[in-house]
Amino acid sequence: MLYLCEVLLIVAAISSNYFDVVILEKFETKSFNVRTYADLYAIGILKESNFIGIGLGTNASSSLFTYILCSLGVLGVYRDWE
Repeated sequence: MLYLCEVLLIVAAISSNYFDVVILEKFETKSFNVRTYADLYAIGILKESNFIGIGLGTNASSSLFTYILCSLGVLGVYRDWE
């Protein structure tokens, strides 16, 4: 039983460190900043187009959701999901 407790403590320590490295330290990387900027830029373009969209292939967003939303607009996304 003591061996099992030691193993669980080691796994918990490794998992905690893994969580810190993979999740929390991502916010400090240049990649995170660039991707966040690209998504915010796409949302800004969507606002400038009055939420109509600017057409497929005309932006370089980081995430699929903001890419589709910026390209098709709110009505285009709603129509495709019906």
